[in-house]
Amino acid sequence: TLGNARSWNSTLAARGFPVGKEPAYGAVVQTSTSGYGHVGVVVGVNPGVSITMQEMNYAGPNGKFNIVYQSTIDWANAVRFNYIYGK
Repeated sequence: TLGNARSWNSTLAARGFPVGKEPAYGAVVQTSTSGYGHVGVVVGVNPGVSITMQEMNYAGPNGKFNIVYQSTIDWANAVRFNYIYGK
């Protein structure tokens, strides 16, 4: 019922979930608001340096389907994304 990942931040904000730009452990990270969008879960935060997220895509690294994988994103890019926090 959330629709494509590109709209999760606005949909969940309208349902009362806090949304912001500050990376936090356990938050849903929305890395894209174009196309279908993309989301993952923050599993590590190294403030000012990077975040680590786990994600799954229809075709992850090396073309493997439906595999959970982990990505590390530098801080400068991480603070550009949207974060959806628990209620």
